[in-house]
Amino acid sequence: MWLAGPTAAGPPPEGSGELPTRVDVVVIGAGLAGLCTALACAEDGATVAVLEAGAVGGRTTGHSTAKLTALHGDVYSRLRRGKGAEAAAVYASANAAAVRALGDTIGRLGIDCALTAATTYTCAETSEGIARVEDEADAARAAGLPVELVTAALEVPAAVAVALADQAHLDPVSLCRGLAAEIRRLGGTVAEGVRVLEIDEADDGCTVAAEGVTIACDAAVVTTHLPVVDPAFLAARVRPERSYVVAGPSASLAPAGMYLSVDRGWSVRPAATPEGPVVLVGGAGHSMTDDVDGVRHLDDLEAAASATFGVGARYRWSAFDYTTTDGVPFIGRLAPRSHRRFVATGFGKWGISHSMVAATLISDLIAGRDNPHHALYDSTRIVATVSRDLVSNTVDVAQRFVGDRIRARRRPADALPDPGCGVVVHREGATVAIARSADGRVHAVDAACTHLGCIVGFNDADQTWDCPCHGSRFALDGTVLDGPATHPLRPIPLSNDGE
Repeated sequence: MWLAGPTAAGPPPEGSGELPTRVDVVVIGAGLAGLCTALACAEDGATVAVLEAGAVGGRTTGHSTAKLTALHGDVYSRLRRGKGAEAAAVYASANAAAVRALGDTIGRLGIDCALTAATTYTCAETSEGIARVEDEADAARAAGLPVELVTAALEVPAAVAVALADQAHLDPVSLCRGLAAEIRRLGGTVAEGVRVLEIDEADDGCTVAAEGVTIACDAAVVTTHLPVVDPAFLAARVRPERSYVVAGPSASLAPAGMYLSVDRGWSVRPAATPEGPVVLVGGAGHSMTDDVDGVRHLDDLEAAASATFGVGARYRWSAFDYTTTDGVPFIGRLAPRSHRRFVATGFGKWGISHSMVAATLISDLIAGRDNPHHALYDSTRIVATVSRDLVSNTVDVAQRFVGDRIRARRRPADALPDPGCGVVVHREGATVAIARSADGRVHAVDAACTHLGCIVGFNDADQTWDCPCHGSRFALDGTVLDGPATHPLRPIPLSNDGE
């Protein structure tokens, strides 16, 4: 909805133009986290260059529901159980400060991004859900947030909610474009259509290699979901998760607040469009190791949004994000021995506030400033992320790595899909991903993801090949859309293309 279409990547990339050969800081990725970090570094006096493979705000940021809030479902009760009350308090402090800082930045720079104050609610209607909400209210209050437990006059089907006032929602793409404009005004570079392939680190600086250009810098920051270089193998300690959103006018609901149900799994917020007010309904989320197709999930969500909230879907889209095995994002140094490469990933679907958390933490690390939130988010932590979730993730990935190859062998080798569909088969010693676009054209590529070799699956909603293990996404012709993969899927010639 925030883009030119529900799954579009925004306007055509501007291209690289004249890129600098040396800057103080290179940021890879022009989503909200990358742009906030680049702006923080620029305002510290550093020269910056932001390199984006697609368009500014065009991927996950542009497909988010864009809630700017420190109330993240039932995160405080989960953190209190898993890491202790002090960790929950640090998380609350970091995100509350981020909400204020991003709001102040928007106001200070005069960015027109439909920033609208609203109260955030985590709610429930079942007895089990009500107990979770009451526990969350207690944990969030103990963590330092001024929350209230609300039991009456809710705008959505719920019996109880924990409420946090003075939060906001916004248009994330307009925000990203405004931040990019300010970075350029300060003398920085924001280059679209530039895919980074390597980031090397030495004692005296880093070298960032992109397609056709190399930039030397003192520090490099990777904000591309999983990093394109991963010496600490963060990919093993995050889980790629897909979520879905439908939006449209509602016949029965005009919410002022932002809602998330812990027992029914839906998310609701209002938004304004040129055609009038709409309600965004999110839900139907799942791990990408379960499946990567999207049409069925979108259809189910659209039906639920109509039945529960009277929403007639005008827009439909999906997004994915990574959740770490201990529930806290990785923000900081890329690896234990990295002192000039930094990373921000694993936002767990709460990337709007965590983008500013990342900007503050990483700019402080680069400038040599202390930050009280660093220890919790430290991306080099290992022991804290070894959990039952880590074992489950590892098993799921291993099962997909082997099982998808076996399933491909069981399909007829000469299978060709219908228009708008894709299939993975085993042909002449290779596992091949074959898709037929809506115009009837057949595309065949090597089905092994160029990241770590998992077999891609066909996403019928977005018409893409998606890796179920680590979230890389490819166009039908194999072009990389989202990393951590940096290289395209290899084209495979077919003796019978089905034409």
